[in-house]
Amino acid sequence: MAYIVEQAGGKAMAKEGLKILDIKPTHIHQRAPIYLGSSEDVDEVVQFLAEADKGDH
Repeated sequence: MAYIVEQAGGKAMAKEGLKILDIKPTHIHQRAPIYLGSSEDVDEVVQFLAEADKGDH
């Protein structure tokens, strides 16, 4: 899904702001939160989560 979304001009990110396609799995059943969508929407979600982690929200 991440590959398709990125090829369509969107983004696929994990909570830490990492691109999903750049994450190298270390376990066969490794899990990661994923945010898929338009570049603007995903940037907004990542910014919101970063602010929430800092307590700025």
